[in-house]
Amino acid sequence: MFVIGVSDFLVNSAAFVYFTGNMFRVKYTDKTIPKEVPFRLNTQNVGSFLPELKRQFLGSPMELHLEARKEPKLHFHPEGLDVSILGRAEAFVVLPDSSLVPVFTLSVKRKQEKGGEKSKRRGEGGNREGEEEEEGGGGGGGRNRKREEEEKGERRRRKGRRKEGKEKRKEQEKRRRTEEEEDGKDGRRPPTQKGPDCDLTGQISLEAVRSGDSLAKVGGSLALKDLRLSQEWSRIGEIKLFSLEILLKLAGHVALAGLNRKLRAGKLLPNIYGARLVDPEVSMHEGYMLIKTDLQLPLPLQLPLPNPVLWAAGRADRVEEGGSKKREIPPSPA
Repeated sequence: MFVIGVSDFLVNSAAFVYFTGNMFRVKYTDKTIPKEVPFRLNTQNVGSFLPELKRQFLGSPMELHLEARKEPKLHFHPEGLDVSILGRAEAFVVLPDSSLVPVFTLSVKRKQEKGGEKSKRRGEGGNREGEEEEEGGGGGGGRNRKREEEEKGERRRRKGRRKEGKEKRKEQEKRRRTEEEEDGKDGRRPPTQKGPDCDLTGQISLEAVRSGDSLAKVGGSLALKDLRLSQEWSRIGEIKLFSLEILLKLAGHVALAGLNRKLRAGKLLPNIYGARLVDPEVSMHEGYMLIKTDLQLPLPLQLPLPNPVLWAAGRADRVEEGGSKKREIPPSPA
């Protein structure tokens, strides 16, 4: 049995590498939308949601640029893999000379779930206090003084740790509010407004292959859970975000439909010394993914080990080609 664990840290590190490589950028034009979809990416159709756009640019094609502002956050849990994206959507009108005119920019941001954390911490604190009351109430006249002093000291230490935890949470809350105020200074959104978010959920599958040309086939699926926006800039006045959310959700479903077709088809993993996985199982847990599988290797296993004799001969040939003088070995004395 061969067991592999993949943690949140590993996939988030990979997301950071892809983000720094500008891999999270997508451009949509009318040609990228399937012909069977009745909605077309032009000012006539988008103007149904934004009348001012139709009045200023009548019958012009459009482009929609999506990009991630920060690296996506991924998290494994028993139900699958959650992806949270902090991004930006920019809309352009294509003029007859093929130049682009920006018309509006929307921010796609991650929501901040504060209430759940506070209630959870409050519940944990209540459980601790209940445990302490049980410990304190269980003491009677039969307990010796040394035992009572030890329990009192332990309760004082617990109280001190809780106090330190509260102070730390206050500092984190203060830092979070400061970041929100700084985010609101540029006029993109009021500091008190909740930030929108784009959340995806996915599944990962691993299948064995019969041929020895591949290690296994990996696949999966993605689905859009939620998408919320905020207006960052607009040339056409105030935008009804609810209408634009419908438009971007449609674009997201179109993109995910094509992506899911490729994910369901799967991707063959490269062959490693003729090995292949047998009956692989993928299970999701809180904070990590677990892969259990048997590994089949061909015997005898032929590893590409270097031959020292051939390596030395090749090195000597390279020295002669470079024009280096060949060292003359004096004849051995008779």
